[in-house]
Amino acid sequence: GNDLAKTGRYREAIAAYESKLESDPEFIASVYHLAALYESMGDYGSAVRYYDQVLEMDPLHKDTILSLGRILVQIEGDPRRAAALYQRMDREDAPSLSRPEQLELALGRASALRLVGESTGACEAADAALELDPISVAGFFEKAMCERARGDGQAALQAFGPALNYGSELKGRD
Repeated sequence: GNDLAKTGRYREAIAAYESKLESDPEFIASVYHLAALYESMGDYGSAVRYYDQVLEMDPLHKDTILSLGRILVQIEGDPRRAAALYQRMDREDAPSLSRPEQLELALGRASALRLVGESTGACEAADAALELDPISVAGFFEKAMCERARGDGQAALQAFGPALNYGSELKGRD
């Protein structure tokens, strides 16, 4: 399945992974790869179903939590569930994550918590993201949005300033 997916033969890759699952329904790698394939094809409903199956087998599967959380916030409109996933991972698995994974987790938590109205938790997560990457445009954006949600317009403006500066610097590098 992996070689087929790498060459863009997604339908054939799906058939290969499904065939593997028929012989070994608990083969977590096949379930995860099916979810990722469906996500890359834009079939988010199928991706969510397969990501959920992965989490039934391994509740702390980090790649699944990060991918599913992103879909839940950005596509499915379920930030509450995403926040719960991120919280689970943050409590249980954060020390074993790479720095980019920690940043993705912090930004995901900030976004999900902000969208469910938990602005204090969102600001804490945004601060954690900025500790990991002090010039993260997404970190400044999340910090500004959570400060705005808390009603602190001055702090929101202070956070937007660096985001705009770094964002324009990055744009100039393209």
